[in-house]
Amino acid sequence: MVKDGYTQTDIGILPSDWDIKTYDEIFSFLTTATYSRAELTTNDNIQYLHYGDIHTKYNFVLDFDKEELPTIKNNQLKRYPLLKDGDILMADASEDYDGICKSIEVKNIRNKKVISGLHTFLLRDKNELLEQGFKGYLSSNILIKKQFDRLATGMKVYGVSKGNLKIVQIPVPQKEEQKAIATALNDTYELINSFEKLISKKEDIKIATMQQLLTGKKRLDGFSGEWIYKKLGDISTNITTGKLDANAMCKDGKYRFYTCAKEFYRINNYVSSFTTLWLPSFINKKVID
Repeated sequence: MVKDGYTQTDIGILPSDWDIKTYDEIFSFLTTATYSRAELTTNDNIQYLHYGDIHTKYNFVLDFDKEELPTIKNNQLKRYPLLKDGDILMADASEDYDGICKSIEVKNIRNKKVISGLHTFLLRDKNELLEQGFKGYLSSNILIKKQFDRLATGMKVYGVSKGNLKIVQIPVPQKEEQKAIATALNDTYELINSFEKLISKKEDIKIATMQQLLTGKKRLDGFSGEWIYKKLGDISTNITTGKLDANAMCKDGKYRFYTCAKEFYRINNYVSSFTTLWLPSFINKKVID
């Protein structure tokens, strides 16, 4: 049952005052270049966005007050359109489903010359139906993402064709609500970034402290004297590579195990006995006096 104020649509339940538009109705699809990374430079005047950087470097927005891209030579500009604030840059290829049609919104382009490049779609709002700041979150909308995933094709690399992208439906709030949503999401994103920076700083402090303590450059109160150095073979027995019978994996096993192999690094990595997973034994001996 749909509650008051909401309507059942083809893509899901939406507020009754929201509209639905396709990508083709909202955006113009502009030409993009096809230069590879090998053709890029670092000191020319025209900046160039490669689709790989959408996947690995940016989330939701590309702020040119904070970012500098690789460049191309002036004679490579040709007739490719220059980016404008509010443009959407979308990767048209991905090695996994999470990255299908990942997109970012251009911000603070000012007087910089930038073009969109290899394996990207460059989308420009035809009639300013969407607020700046709101567009960068479109591809994260689960109602849109489900359509991307359904339309994606490929074996090892996945993508959505321009023809299919044009028919993807977008839920469109009123512009005032778009602005409010964008502000709330930006504030949340900035808060998360601040926490991540704090965590990263504390991780750096932890690593530095470990190196100081584990190398003896810094001593804890109450400890003094010289360290004794031993070879690993002097303090351990039966040093060898562990052996695992992959067929012995089970969800209800008694013993948890770890391996470097990605295909086995899952939550159900258990075995029922140590006879299945051989582990080297170590002598419990004090190394440091």
